[in-house]
Amino acid sequence: MKMTVYYHDILYNGSNTANATAAAATNPTALSTAGSSNGTAYFFGELVVFDDLVTAGQALSSEPVARAQGFYVYDKKETLNAWFAFSLVFNSTAYKGTLNLMGADLHEETRDISVVGGTGDFFMARGVATLRTDSIEDIYYFRLKIDIKLYDSRASKVQQEWLLEGFYFYDRKELYNAWFAFSLVFNSTAHRVTINLMGADLMNEKTRDLSVVGGTGDFFMARGVATVSTDSFEGLYYFRLKMLIKLYECYIIRSCSKLDLTTLAASILIILLLGLAGGAHGGRKTRLVSSYDDEPCMKMTVYYHDILYNGSNNTANATAAAATNPTALSTAITSNGTFFGMLVVFDDVVTAEQALSSEPVARAQGFYFYDKKEELNAWFAFSLVFNSMAHKGTLNLMGADLISEETRDFSVVGGTGDFFMARGVATISTDSFEGFFYFRLKMVIKLYECYV
Repeated sequence: MKMTVYYHDILYNGSNTANATAAAATNPTALSTAGSSNGTAYFFGELVVFDDLVTAGQALSSEPVARAQGFYVYDKKETLNAWFAFSLVFNSTAYKGTLNLMGADLHEETRDISVVGGTGDFFMARGVATLRTDSIEDIYYFRLKIDIKLYDSRASKVQQEWLLEGFYFYDRKELYNAWFAFSLVFNSTAHRVTINLMGADLMNEKTRDLSVVGGTGDFFMARGVATVSTDSFEGLYYFRLKMLIKLYECYIIRSCSKLDLTTLAASILIILLLGLAGGAHGGRKTRLVSSYDDEPCMKMTVYYHDILYNGSNNTANATAAAATNPTALSTAITSNGTFFGMLVVFDDVVTAEQALSSEPVARAQGFYFYDKKEELNAWFAFSLVFNSMAHKGTLNLMGADLISEETRDFSVVGGTGDFFMARGVATISTDSFEGFFYFRLKMVIKLYECYV
């Protein structure tokens, strides 16, 4: 499936409340001007929440086809660069449902972000959206041309019912509406470890669907849909959601003898599906699917270095900055503080070896925030941006960073370029922690869906 649409972002300028469809929720940090010799600001750390109009034609007055609901955050100090996560919400005679997109919006003529899931007419869709800046009128309006190509979707429905770490934010000015990205963290005798979900919560509808875009542990690389309904609402400070989670892609990681699948193992170990991708992404591609976590179709180990702005003298070296302050819950349990609510935007270097001075292989662009009041714990969403002789493209990752555990897993929910529509798991371990302003993560990335 292929479609072309136009995305219109009208930023609030302090006086245009009637027309504005986007607003900055945070101010730029000190790193905004750190990378410029002439004082030009690149808005590093500014997070913009939007409910933008999407049209069939270029003109803002042309036929509306969807709303784009989500956020972008500026994440480089040397140039304008943003990281997006949003849902295209369709509600017309042509289409009903959502497409969920995420990825790095690079300072290039065209750039790709991942379509990581969908609902309704786009049920469990996956693919790539190619962005091009079609118009920019000062800092308060821009238009993107978006070419969407879907290579994987499902139409059947199988039901499995279940009676969180992450965030939601309100993104409409006319009515209550939110955008969610979070992990369900299971740690019981029945299930371990996480399911990752994202999507638009259209609160005025009785039921609405979020995309299940990945999982770890017993839910390894799971995909599906979570149908949400408001079960109770008691004023501003408490609500309860009923979530009907339906998983349509599940990897069963057990021995073949226990499942009595010995004769079938060879045929399911690698599934080749031809011709799912083509055109602008290098012609016909073969989809390689690995069925067991010790046999990925691609594996790499890299090191992620986070250098946090310290508020005074490290603007030249810092690659991350806090866009929000910790909330009162940060010290609710411990006087030392767990930074609950602090959101950090980063453009961190990723290297082949442990040393910060070793060969750079990528940049990690996105954000994390602290989300537990009892202990240090974070939630990440970011892109690994590769631009070298070895690899060109992006990998999009999200998930709960359970800092107290020796190792923890993020979901790889999509990719572009050399990692076109890749999926898998990134196993994280803290390799170094030097005070509050520097840490290094070892990342073992295993991809189980690769297009070659």
